[in-house]
Amino acid sequence: TQSRSSAASDVYKRQGINAEYGAAINSQVSLSKLESIDWRIDVMNASDQISRMNVPTVIVQLKVQDSPTKVGVAPQTRNIIFEMNKGTIAVSYTHLRAHETGRNL
Repeated sequence: TQSRSSAASDVYKRQGINAEYGAAINSQVSLSKLESIDWRIDVMNASDQISRMNVPTVIVQLKVQDSPTKVGVAPQTRNIIFEMNKGTIAVSYTHLRAHETGRNL
């Protein structure tokens, strides 16, 4: 059987990538990839807590592809679902703007 590194080297050769560059690509840390985002706004009409009634909430669903871990093996895709209210949206927006402008909070 062929070792993993020589098998990967063969793949790189077929793709016109030099083996050292391919090894560097495999060894670097990569982040997950956002495939899609879906969202909706919900408003509660009834609740056991009066403070939660008629408060809009954003429901967000992210479809995320994990980082590849093996050559030739498709990474796993996950669904991440979370809720945001007016307060968490404001905080998130503030942090995103600070990151965009390079400011520390």
